[in-house]
Amino acid sequence: MLVLGIIAVPLGFLSSFAFKFYFNRSAVVDHSAPLHYGINSTILDRLCNRVNIIALIGCVCILLDRLYLRDLSFADSFLENRELLNDSATSGLGLIGNFLSGMAVFSLGLMFLGKAISDDVTFRRKLFCYIISLLFIFSHLMIGSRSGFIMLILVTFFFLLWSRYIKRMPLISSNLAYLLLIGFGLIILLGEIFLMRIKDMGLTPIDSLLYSGYGYTVQPSESFLLFMDQLDSMQNLWFSLTSTFMYVYHGMYEFFILVDGFEGDYAYGRVSFWFPLKILDFIGVDVGSFDIESLDGVRVGLFTTFLGPLYIDFGVFMPLVVFVLFFFLGLIAMKVRNTNLVWLPFSAVLAVVLAMFPIFNLLTSASGIYPLIASLFIPLLTKKLVLRSRKIS
Repeated sequence: MLVLGIIAVPLGFLSSFAFKFYFNRSAVVDHSAPLHYGINSTILDRLCNRVNIIALIGCVCILLDRLYLRDLSFADSFLENRELLNDSATSGLGLIGNFLSGMAVFSLGLMFLGKAISDDVTFRRKLFCYIISLLFIFSHLMIGSRSGFIMLILVTFFFLLWSRYIKRMPLISSNLAYLLLIGFGLIILLGEIFLMRIKDMGLTPIDSLLYSGYGYTVQPSESFLLFMDQLDSMQNLWFSLTSTFMYVYHGMYEFFILVDGFEGDYAYGRVSFWFPLKILDFIGVDVGSFDIESLDGVRVGLFTTFLGPLYIDFGVFMPLVVFVLFFFLGLIAMKVRNTNLVWLPFSAVLAVVLAMFPIFNLLTSASGIYPLIASLFIPLLTKKLVLRSRKIS
């Protein structure tokens, strides 16, 4: 089942290429022609400003909703804030904030892209982008969410890669230092957030490695635990590295446990496609209640790769759903391939989803789905930002 689900991804993308004539009806693109970048920097600047303004409004709305309408506080622990968040209904202000703040993950990336195009990004714009990113980080930090950090950092790194590509720099050698620095920094940051969360639970790092849910399938050896127990100032660093390693690998094992032990009724999309159901519920359409904890064989709160939630929804038909899903995602992503740069944010989100594929399904989290929805609206902000990267005849 795992192999079929994985194979369905490239098959879906390749099948979408069969429809590429739809995107080339008005022009024939010669993909063997040399690259030429002629982006109007003024239009790109205008797009960046619009994205930043929308992102700022969204981040402010989320913070107002959480701090004043739902009584969350930076002084409280992650667990206390999460309990308040779960016990209170999403307000209209919070829903608007979730929608609009999805733009925030593109703020830094578009800034780097603008710098690559014209090398003329003002200090005021840089400061504006950093403020928006910090507000976005604060909104996730107060509930101990790490997926928002992952989305922001990896989307930004995707744009950095594109910036190097535009300058015709080697993608691997010119980005190796960035990759190592960002990867190491991300591991430390996520580890520190996780440390604060387990301290709120009254656990030690060793307890977490041994008795947490992700430690059920992947556990360090006794000699390694003894080594960690003898560490002093470096224990947090080693815990961050170890917990990240265990998080990356445990999802695949948990997927096999899910398939072997699942005995409940299938959810028929209520796990993977929760977002449209939430919208219907918000506008008053009764979609029925659903409790994933009531399903037999589902270990709630653990990663099961990208495919796990889809298996809970559709069982043996999961590979077919994966094929259809990535077929449609491929149709949209192809717009970048055919020189329309306004779809680059969508491709950035898709790249992050694929990078997280072996670990968890980013589209089942708010940190993944809201930026994806936001990226679909970015082309409405400007229709003139066309990347004329190849000769068109």
